[in-house]
Amino acid sequence: MNSSMATWLDVENWSAGLSSGVSWLEIENWSATIGVAIRWQFVESWSVTVNSVSSWEFVENWNAIVESTATTWQFVEYWTETLSANITWQTIETWSAEISASTAWRGVENWSGMVRTTAGWGVAEVWDGTINAATPEWLGVEIWSSTISAPHGWAEIENWVAFVNTIPEWGVVENWVAGIDSSDFSMGLSSSGDSVTQGGSVTVTVNLSQVSGYNYTVNLSASGQPSGVSIAFSPGSGIPSFNSIMTITTSTSAGTGTHEITITGTDTENSTRSATYSLTINAVVVPPPPPPPPPPLVPPSSQISSIAQYWQTSIPTLTAQASDNDGFVENVALYYRYSSNNSTWSEYSLFGVDASAPWSWNFGAPSGEGHYEVYGIATDNDGKIEATPTVADAKFGVDLTVPQITLISPADKIMIETSTPVLNWSYENDLTGVFYELVVDNNADFGTPILTKTSLAEASYSPTSGEALSEGTYFWRVRAADGAGNVGGWSENRIFVYKVSVPSENIGQIPTGENAAADFTDENLPILKITITAKQDISDVEVKVLEITPEELAGTPEQSTISENPVFCYLLITTNVASENIGSAKIEFRISKTSLEQENVDENTIQLLMWVDNQWENLPTVLLYSDNEYLYYEATSGVFSLFAATGQKKELLAPSGTIPIIPAPSLPPLFLVLIAIGVGLGIVSAYLYLKITSQTRMLKKLEKTVKRPTYRRIGKPMVKTRRDYHAASREETAALRRLEKIAKEKRRKMRGARN
Repeated sequence: MNSSMATWLDVENWSAGLSSGVSWLEIENWSATIGVAIRWQFVESWSVTVNSVSSWEFVENWNAIVESTATTWQFVEYWTETLSANITWQTIETWSAEISASTAWRGVENWSGMVRTTAGWGVAEVWDGTINAATPEWLGVEIWSSTISAPHGWAEIENWVAFVNTIPEWGVVENWVAGIDSSDFSMGLSSSGDSVTQGGSVTVTVNLSQVSGYNYTVNLSASGQPSGVSIAFSPGSGIPSFNSIMTITTSTSAGTGTHEITITGTDTENSTRSATYSLTINAVVVPPPPPPPPPPLVPPSSQISSIAQYWQTSIPTLTAQASDNDGFVENVALYYRYSSNNSTWSEYSLFGVDASAPWSWNFGAPSGEGHYEVYGIATDNDGKIEATPTVADAKFGVDLTVPQITLISPADKIMIETSTPVLNWSYENDLTGVFYELVVDNNADFGTPILTKTSLAEASYSPTSGEALSEGTYFWRVRAADGAGNVGGWSENRIFVYKVSVPSENIGQIPTGENAAADFTDENLPILKITITAKQDISDVEVKVLEITPEELAGTPEQSTISENPVFCYLLITTNVASENIGSAKIEFRISKTSLEQENVDENTIQLLMWVDNQWENLPTVLLYSDNEYLYYEATSGVFSLFAATGQKKELLAPSGTIPIIPAPSLPPLFLVLIAIGVGLGIVSAYLYLKITSQTRMLKKLEKTVKRPTYRRIGKPMVKTRRDYHAASREETAALRRLEKIAKEKRRKMRGARN
C-alpha cells in the first residue's frame, strides 16, 4: 500500500462531449492527444478496492514513458492527449451547457463540452485510494468501490454518466460510488506591489477565503525579501476565511531596487497557496536645505505734509510723502475729521485715494468751514497697509467767507449837530473773529482821510475829543478783516453833515390823514415850505433843511450821476418821523429868475430830483407862480433824502432882421450876382431850418408834457399833482398830429431845397 499526494498540473486543449445518467455505461473508443509538459507528482501507497459486476477491459494502445517502480509513479513527461480547455471542474449539479471557459483541473484552459449531471467534479488533488494493481494495466474489475479523500477535490458525484470515445475500451462500469472531500482555500493580496523609501514601511492585506467548508488552519509566511526588510503578519495564521495585515518594514540600509516577495499560505495538510508581491525600495533622498525665509514684509509709511499757516482762506492742496522698504507704494488714502469749535470732533472719514505719485488732494472742506485734522494710510504692492496713526499728520482750519459790513448809523445823508458822532455798523459772528477799519474823510475819494482807525474790535466808534470834527460834510466807510486773513471790501459810502446849528422847524402833532407844514421862509433857503400828510398819528414832528454846495458833493455818485442839465441847488431834508408814517410830503421851493437866465434854462423844465437807491429819481414838479425875482415850484415826495433842483436849457433861436450884403467892388458883376443868390439861398435855408427845428422842439416838448409819466416809489402811495390830473383832450391830440404832419412836410421841402 502506497500513500502519496498527487497534483495534476496545467492541462491545455482538453475537449469532450459528456452526458449524465445514473450509471457508467460502456465507454468505447476514448482517445485524446495531449501536448504538454506535465508531471505527475509522486504517488505512493495508492490503493483502491473495486467491486464491480462487470469488468474493465484491458486498456490498449495506451502509451506513456514512466520512470517509476511498480508501486511508485515517477515524473511522466511528454504525455499526449487532445484537450482544448484549461478548466477546473467545480461542484456541478444538474448542469448542462456548451462550455468554453478558463478553468482547470489544477488549471485547465479553454475546456468545452456538453455535460449533464446532478453533481459536479471539483478540483481533485491529493487523491487517495486502495487498488489492487501490479502493472500499469487495468484488469477486469467488477463491483469496484473505493474511498476517496481529496482536500482540493471532487465534490460528490452522483449518477454521473458519460459516453467517451477511446481506443482503449473500458468495460461497462456500473454502480460506481465514491466519497470525495472537495474543500479548499484561496489566497489573494490587496496590492500586487508598492514602493517604499529606505527606512519606510508599507502594509498589505492578505485575504484567505475558504471553499466548500474548508476547515484547516493556514499559516502565513514570506520569502524572497532582501536583507534589511522584515515582514510581519497579523494574525500569522487562522482558519479561512480571514484577513491578515502584512507589514513590510525597511531599514535605512535596505537594498534598493525591485524585489519579488512570495507570500505562502500552508495548511496542516501541507497544502499551500502562494502569491507574489513586488516591493520597490527607493534610496533615501536627502533634500537640500531650504532657502532662508524671506525677510518679513514691512508695511509702507506715509506722512501728510504740514501746513505753515493754520487758517486757509482758499481750498488747500494737501500733499504727502510715502515710501516702502521692500517694494513700492500702490496708493495713499487721505482721512479727515472735523470740528466747528476745535473741541468736539467727528469720526475720521475717507476723503479720497490717490493712486499715483506725487500724492496730493484738493481738499474741498467737505464738512464746511471749520477745523480739520488729517492723516494718510499707504498701501504697498504686497498688499501691506500702513497702521492707523494715533495722532493726526496735519491740522488746519478753513475759513472761506470774506466779511462784509453793514452800516447802521448815522443814516445816509443826515445832519448831525455833534463833533463826535457815534458811528455804528454790524457783522455776523465770524469763525475766526473780526477786526474793523474805519475811515472818515471830507472828500468822497478818501484820498486824505481825516480819521483812520484800524484793528477795532467793536462794531462802533466815536471820535475822541482830540479827533472832534469841524463843521462840514463828511464821508465814512468801514471794512472788516477776520482772523484767517480774509479782508472784506469797503462798505457803502455814507454822508453826514455836521452843523452846529441846522435850520429846523417843529410841526408838533399831525393826526392820521391830515397835514401840517414846516415853514422855512425866514431861513433864506431855496426851500420855503414842507407840508407833511400823516399816514397815521405822529407827534413832535421836526423837519431839518440844509443846503449843500456842489463842491461838498464833488466826486460822489450823487454829483457824478446827475444829468448834464444845470443844477441850481442841493437840499438835504431830514425828519425824525419814520418814512412809513408819512403819507406824502409836498416841497415848495423857489429859483431866482436871474439864475435861470444865466443858465439859459427854460422855466417850464424845472424839476426836483430825489436820491433814492443810489440813483436820482424825478419827482412830479409843477410851476405854482412867479414874481419879479423868483419862480415858485412844488414837488411831491414820499420820503426825505437829498434833493436837487435842475432844468433844461432853452433851444437856440435864429436872430431877427436881415443880413446886410457888402458888395466887393473888385469882383465882376456876374460873380456878385452868384454870391447874392447863394447868400439868399443860405438865409432861406437857415430860416427854414431854425423854424422847423423850433417847431420840432416845441412838438417834442408838447409831447413830453402830454405823455409825462407818473412817478411812484415801490411800497408808497402814488402822489398826484395838479399836472398829473391833466389829460390830453381830443382837440389837443388832433393839434399834436397836425403839428407832426407840418413838421414832416417842412423837413421834406428842406431836403428838396438842399438837393
